[in-house]
Amino acid sequence: MTMTCDDARDQAAGFVLGALSLDEAAAVRAHLATCEQPHPEFAEFGGVVPYLADSLDPVEPSVGLRARILAAAAQDIAGTVPAATTPIPFPAAAEREQRAAVRTSSRGTWVMRIAAVLAIAALGAWNLQLQGRLSGVEGDLAAAQAYRAAVTAVLDAAAQPGAQSGFLAATDPGSRATGVVAASGGSVILAVQNLAPTTGTQV
Repeated sequence: MTMTCDDARDQAAGFVLGALSLDEAAAVRAHLATCEQPHPEFAEFGGVVPYLADSLDPVEPSVGLRARILAAAAQDIAGTVPAATTPIPFPAAAEREQRAAVRTSSRGTWVMRIAAVLAIAALGAWNLQLQGRLSGVEGDLAAAQAYRAAVTAVLDAAAQPGAQSGFLAATDPGSRATGVVAASGGSVILAVQNLAPTTGTQV
């Protein structure tokens, strides 16, 4: 996709915070590599990220938040599960011999019928695989769009007078969970991605 300078400026905040999709981030990198304009907004947003990381202590999500996220995900998955298909039984040898004795169909007709049955079964299996892959892609896209919208809301809140903001990072070195948070006017807005499920009384 071709990106203009205005498009790159609009995507600067999301690019620095890692909130863009893979295609959007690649388009931004390609534009910066070839554009003659300096684009100082990327450096400006990049300078804010360390401040966000140091301004607040890392906060783990509550059990209630985890339960709501898992419930919403389960509901989405339940709505996209394809209906089970009933396998078509292949005729037994005795049944095939009996049909051959009472019918005048030629051998070529039987071959065509068996080929049609196998083709239908193969198409059904391929359709189930395709639906499963499409469901996974749609889920990833929806999650990326939701996180991007949440980050935008956090940035808007952080821009308000007297607001406080912070960058969230996991304490576990093996975790990829990150997020941003802003508090303004008595309200707190949180955006988190790559969050690992918690168990028991973990928060």
